Amino acid sequence: MAHGCGRNGKDNKGGVDEGHLEATVCSPVSMPVFETISSYYRIASISQLAVAASDLDKLLIQNLPPLKKPATASPSKKKLPDEPYDRTAYWNYAADSKVAFKTLYAYCFTFAKSSPASRSIEKDTATAFWTVLLAPQYPIVTDIVEFVNEKANYKGINKDVWSMILDFCHTVKPDLSGYEADGAWPSMLDEFVQWKKEKSA
Repeated sequence: MAHGCGRNGKDNKGGVDEGHLEATVCSPVSMPVFETISSYYRIASISQLAVAASDLDKLLIQNLPPLKKPATASPSKKKLPDEPYDRTAYWNYAADSKVAFKTLYAYCFTFAKSSPASRSIEKDTATAFWTVLLAPQYPIVTDIVEFVNEKANYKGINKDVWSMILDFCHTVKPDLSGYEADGAWPSMLDEFVQWKKEKSA
């Protein structure tokens, strides 16, 4: 779960604070990090953790409308008695969920690298993350994943392609409407469009 606390303990008023998502590469969450996150969200049980994870999944991944904010909730108050955890960070994300998701998506590239020095992530890792992060909102991702898996020449995904995939999903529909050949897309995406056209012919 994204740790919503900003620098010097201040709340992050924008999206997910990429600088404070604790892990730097794919690895199990350490106990100190888990305890910090649990303390921040005031989570004391697995059931509370499940609710918090579900809330963030629905808001950021499934792009569903945010929960109704209690009239008495405010950033200065602690967890309300009828709330399963401290939703302060949730309300901050809900204020601009698109920005929060974009920050989360950018962070996932760093998290998915096999080492901090890596400039790309493995193809299988990238497609797994796209399936989880993007497919619920963007049906075209299913075709992109199929294309990337089919092409043996794609061994890894660099940061530029990772970022442009999200822009591509925002712009291009499953029927390829919105795509412009002179749109300065990475060659992989131009090749994907040609592949999809040939497949649909």
